[in-house]
Amino acid sequence: MFKKRLIIFLFCLLHPFSLKADFKGLPKLPDFGKVNSYYDAVRMLFDDHLQEIEEIKTSGGQVEKVFSVISLNKRWFVKITREDCESCESTHFDTEWKLKKEYKSYSWLGLKNAELVFPEKGATFILENKKHLVASYAWVPGETLSDIYSEYFNGKIRKETLKKAFYRYGQVLSVNHLDPEKPSQDVDIILNRSVRLHLSDRNTRNEKYHENKDKIYILDLADDNRYVGREVKVKEELGFWLLSMIDLYDQLDTDENCGSNHECLLTPFNSFAQGYISSLPLYSSNVILAMLKTQYLEIVKYICKAGYSEFCLLEDNLRANNWHGS
Repeated sequence: MFKKRLIIFLFCLLHPFSLKADFKGLPKLPDFGKVNSYYDAVRMLFDDHLQEIEEIKTSGGQVEKVFSVISLNKRWFVKITREDCESCESTHFDTEWKLKKEYKSYSWLGLKNAELVFPEKGATFILENKKHLVASYAWVPGETLSDIYSEYFNGKIRKETLKKAFYRYGQVLSVNHLDPEKPSQDVDIILNRSVRLHLSDRNTRNEKYHENKDKIYILDLADDNRYVGREVKVKEELGFWLLSMIDLYDQLDTDENCGSNHECLLTPFNSFAQGYISSLPLYSSNVILAMLKTQYLEIVKYICKAGYSEFCLLEDNLRANNWHGS
């Protein structure tokens, strides 16, 4: 089984850990002062109109607590972040509020049946002498791409669902990266273009897919300090996403579930690539496919050199099938 520590190391290169958040740049939000519990903070956020509240298990990281809430007959997702959370000092929580104001500028998302999930309301409070940020989001249907992957390769859902989900997300990420009206035949030029819409931390867990609607919901829109105030290149965001797809390998119950020809890695990649290409009809499909394959192969090579033999086998498989790479 692929070891998570390598992927975690690579992610840390992109998102360094820090000690304290100051929640700078947020819009003017209510401050609840000192509260007695997380429940009290959530209750105050909804003006005591709570019909149901249930804590959801979280893996930690930046999020201290997560709740499912029903208020005035509507379901909400509530996230609480503490000032000393992992990597919070480098995180710009204000970005999702700014994106909310600018949403009409990103009309292409709707054309690809995608939606950014913004905070509805928020507040700060003090608990156990630590400052916290609480924010509510509309509860959106569907499953994360990570869960869809895990369920398929561990035998619980149809292959078609997996392919549709990654195809649709490929369409969405493509138009976030590149302007369909400005084609180029030069891979280096394409990779070094600035993305049209920068969204940090696209990692298969922050994207939900609803099969009946064939729709993508994009979650967790906070940004990282290393990206703020500069143009982000296509090669940066594309590389992060491809690495995230490879990281899905660690969700397999057994190595055998991957398939004899690395289907667990190549099926989502191929569907994603087809979707990515389909959103760029004026570009050469061969050029875009070669670009995607080359970037993917470079990551596989790096992991192989780090000592993970299963990825050396994958590298050999890709080269045997005429994938590009140095």
